Amino acid sequence: MARTRERPLCRTRIVTEARLFRIFKAQRNTFFFGQQIHPVFFFFFSMFAALIHSIHHSASS
Repeated sequence: MARTRERPLCRTRIVTEARLFRIFKAQRNTFFFGQQIHPVFFFFFSMFAALIHSIHHSASS
């Protein structure tokens, strides 16, 4: 959408999350709670990523 206004940090964060999510999907059959990622764990991961994102934005401005 408005990619020209986004900071490089945002784009890096999105790429990092995509990479981590690929790792989770690749390992979930053998590592994460049997056949799926635990919804609570995924929720906390999303909240943590959003928290880091907001901290970076407030620190840079």
